Amino acid sequence: MTQTLRVLVAVLLVTALLPLPAQPLVPLPPTVPPGVIPDWTPVPGTPGVEYAPNLKVDLFRHGGLYYYWVANQWRIGDTPTGPWKLTLEVPPAMRRLDPALFKSIYKPKPQEP
Repeated sequence: MTQTLRVLVAVLLVTALLPLPAQPLVPLPPTVPPGVIPDWTPVPGTPGVEYAPNLKVDLFRHGGLYYYWVANQWRIGDTPTGPWKLTLEVPPAMRRLDPALFKSIYKPKPQEP
């Protein structure tokens, strides 16, 4: 009986030390409303990058991929409506975007040399 109690206590201690499950992701605002077609416009001075000024969100297109700036983070997707994955790496051209293009608050990181 004592051995069983020791095993039970050990299991409870290990279980208490395990991390809690991740919180569910908060849904992202929709990028393209139904029936709206993004008006892809070249970004001045940034070849190969386009943005959609007719949308209420910060959506960009570069190299066949879509980049969505939301909640101070870049998301990447294969279509302008997602699904979106968090990305920490964006192409150099995306790091040189003029903050004036953004509809939300954008705090650019310093450019790499």
